[in-house]
Amino acid sequence: MRINIGCIFMILSLFCISCEEARVKDGIQRIQIDITKKYPIVDIQIKRIIPLELTKESAFRRAHKIIESSQHYSVMDRSLNKVYVFNKDGQFLEAIDRTGNGPGEYTTITDINIDPYAKSLQILDPRGKLIGLALDDFSDVTDEILFPGIRNVTNFQLLNEDMIVLYSFAYVGEKSIRFYSREEDQIVKEMLESNVVDAKGAMTFSMSPFRVWNNSFKFTNINTYYSYKIVETTLDPEIYIDVGNNSFDFKTIAAQDYTYDIFNHIIENKKAFPISIIFENDEYLAFGIYFDKAIRTFIVKKSDRRIFKLNMPEYPSNMMDFLTICNGLHTDEFRGIVSNPGMAEQIFEDAVFGETIENQINNLKSGDNPVIFEYELKF
Repeated sequence: MRINIGCIFMILSLFCISCEEARVKDGIQRIQIDITKKYPIVDIQIKRIIPLELTKESAFRRAHKIIESSQHYSVMDRSLNKVYVFNKDGQFLEAIDRTGNGPGEYTTITDINIDPYAKSLQILDPRGKLIGLALDDFSDVTDEILFPGIRNVTNFQLLNEDMIVLYSFAYVGEKSIRFYSREEDQIVKEMLESNVVDAKGAMTFSMSPFRVWNNSFKFTNINTYYSYKIVETTLDPEIYIDVGNNSFDFKTIAAQDYTYDIFNHIIENKKAFPISIIFENDEYLAFGIYFDKAIRTFIVKKSDRRIFKLNMPEYPSNMMDFLTICNGLHTDEFRGIVSNPGMAEQIFEDAVFGETIENQINNLKSGDNPVIFEYELKF
């Protein structure tokens, strides 16, 4: 049998093209995404559904962030300035509301975290105040920090018992990252000048730019497509999400005023916008990209750096109904959130699950509290 060398070369070339990879250059993993291309699909296999109990006291509008301690899920609703506490089965325990201007109180909240050293729930007031509540009953104030000279703090991450890294949503010329020392009670370093133009819709997604994985702290800059590893008080670039001609640069709208709508600009000019939240574990790196009015989730398989797309609905404004990467639970295990349980059957139309979970999904309805779902990837 004759073997056509030209045919073999063509087949191998096509194979190499179809298996697109994330490449590493100068220590930075460069993930090239052609947002219009059809990538290999990976399904989700749902392991567990956790409905958050709905009562008169536990009803909230939106889960802006969910964090986990050994016994609880704590859910932050920024619109209500409350934190709702549930056990690991989703049963409601209590609602935390400490709005006020006195000690141990906040005016508004933009972020929450667990302090493993003080065993407390940390709540951030964006006007520069951090309060800690004991995890056992959330009534005792364990600590209170007033960050000096900062008018706006959007997110924070505890690096150790002393150091806290702060992120501020900032505009052109302003610093967005600060390191605060508890021991010195002062900001010890400022860095990362913002490139954001003051325009309508500039604060695109209210998600934490910080994540923790493999005993390392990471920061994602939504506005430059870079993700960094935090080393002491420096940011080492680690990942760059390259969407090519679909990338958005604030310089292109630098002449516009605050009434200019960035979302319309992105849609009309077919720009892609990575959201700040990234999932990472030993096997995978996952991230969402906003394009054509919907978020699409991409998966990088670390063993061979191949790129896949998660088989989930990509209809307009899908992020209002669900997120495949739950803000605050974005490490180690895949966990997402359904914000509109009435859409669950449509959202999970292509997912894989057993009869018990199917019954749970069928019983979900509009008006229910959001639902956490744990899943695995099924290639």
